[in-house]
Amino acid sequence: MAIKQANMTVWHAGNKAPSKEARPGNQAGATVLQRRHALDAKRRRRGSTTEEKWVKMHEQLARELNAADEGKGFDVLFYGDSILESTRGTYLGAAWSEFRQVKEVWEEIFAGKPYSTHTLAISGDTVKKLLWRMKNGGVPMKREPRVAVVLIGTEDLVSPACADPITAPRTAAELRGLLVYMHRRMPGTQIVAMGVLPKGQTWPNTCTQAITEANERLQDYAERHKPWLTYVDVGDRFLTHQDDGQGHQEIVPSLLTQDTLNPSQYGIRIIAAELEPILDKLAAQKQGRLRKAIAHIKPRSKAERAAAKVVAQKERAVRNKRRRQEMSESQ
Repeated sequence: MAIKQANMTVWHAGNKAPSKEARPGNQAGATVLQRRHALDAKRRRRGSTTEEKWVKMHEQLARELNAADEGKGFDVLFYGDSILESTRGTYLGAAWSEFRQVKEVWEEIFAGKPYSTHTLAISGDTVKKLLWRMKNGGVPMKREPRVAVVLIGTEDLVSPACADPITAPRTAAELRGLLVYMHRRMPGTQIVAMGVLPKGQTWPNTCTQAITEANERLQDYAERHKPWLTYVDVGDRFLTHQDDGQGHQEIVPSLLTQDTLNPSQYGIRIIAAELEPILDKLAAQKQGRLRKAIAHIKPRSKAERAAAKVVAQKERAVRNKRRRQEMSESQ
């Protein structure tokens, strides 16, 4: 399989080390941020930038997939960002101590299964980055997996951009495009799309509305494509459900690492436990049955396509109006 070289400058934004960067509410923020900047500068001097690490990680995953494709392939593939890369015990391909126990929990649950699993995730990936990877060596050429799990989107819904009303529908649209591409490339594969997880220290926060809306749109899409698509959302289990008196609740601290983004070993156990029975069932199904079920799906009607076009036009109009306002203000 030919592995195309990435345009590294495209993928730099959004790749952030999980527990080495300050987040809102982190009292040690300034010190941690200074350490992170110093570390990044040291890596750049050594020729080990985030961009280069991302490219090397992509090439490594493509080689792993290609090697398996020459044999029996994998029954279940996991695609995503740092949340799922942590199940490999790595961050951008390098061993990460904070993820060691995450990997152990993941292997405890899935290593003994009658189906084979493999994780193809890179920290910092957005939906577009993942789609690019899939188009450049990230999808099996010969042996389709029985199931593909996707957990992506948290890097698309970040503050302050997540407060923009267009962010959620845009991310949801990109997710739909990703799922459509996966289905076309792997028509015999059952796809499991997971909702974006809560993040931060309290809930709701700046990104709550965007995450909720994107998840609702994703769930609605999955409901209309049940023969090959399943939606799973475990976000509610990450919340305490105890009001602090000001309309907020905490995200259970023990379920996330220090960056308040990536699940800890306890958080990943919740995710794995939710996925386990679903994957057990889907991986046991014959792929031929799925192809027959898909054959009976009716394409969208002309009215549905027209309605979708109207929505896209409205969203485009909102974006253009906002750009004009920003340009007039800058002048």
